Amino acid sequence: MLSLVGILDYIKQLLRAAKRDCEYGCNVKCPKCNQWMHNRSVKPHVNAIDREAGIYAYTCDSCGKESTWDFGSAPVPLFLD
Repeated sequence: MLSLVGILDYIKQLLRAAKRDCEYGCNVKCPKCNQWMHNRSVKPHVNAIDREAGIYAYTCDSCGKESTWDFGSAPVPLFLD
């Protein structure tokens, strides 16, 4: 049986790993070519449409597709357009 201290240490490790792995924020893939547009190794072309609402426009470096994402309405990014 795990102790409370052990569980809390495990949760801290998970949070540290999530913070480290999400340097720029959430990862999204291009809806056209399925390449990552937002990860640690590639900084995407991002324009804030409505920063307070969490709406951002991305341009894929691979295919040039422009897409709009909502990061403010749910715990995961929602593809809008």
